[in-house]
Amino acid sequence: MSKLCKICSNKNGNPLNPTCSPYCQRQYQEKTGKGIKRTPVKKIGARTKARIQQNGTESALFARVWKNRPHICQVCNKSITEAKNYCFPHLLAKKNYPAYRYMENNIWIVCSIEHHQELDKLIATKSIIEVENAIADGKWYDFIKNNLLSVKK
Repeated sequence: MSKLCKICSNKNGNPLNPTCSPYCQRQYQEKTGKGIKRTPVKKIGARTKARIQQNGTESALFARVWKNRPHICQVCNKSITEAKNYCFPHLLAKKNYPAYRYMENNIWIVCSIEHHQELDKLIATKSIIEVENAIADGKWYDFIKNNLLSVKK
């Protein structure tokens, strides 16, 4: 549902903005003395700041994983050309296992959101102790690959 611009009466594609262009926006601000309302930037809490200072950002972690591993989906062996956020699922959930959040062995590379969700469902059905031991031993790849193959058959 589009509204009309408050200045020039043209159709305005954004119903939240009273004007249709930057020119009309400036005119509107001069006329009314108001600026366009903007959503405030979300503030980062002290614990999150401390975690980022200690371990770095997840983007940096994903970049390290992308740099150190082949760009191949670990579920279907398809080549991946571009890294997206959904390409890096955590085997053990960040919320429930914060100690494993920045552990590179806890992250896989997948080609699609479907594979990400498939991996999440698989991990949910397995014993967490089994998965933790496989990650700690460095045998996480074989553990997940064997379990994925047994689920798909």
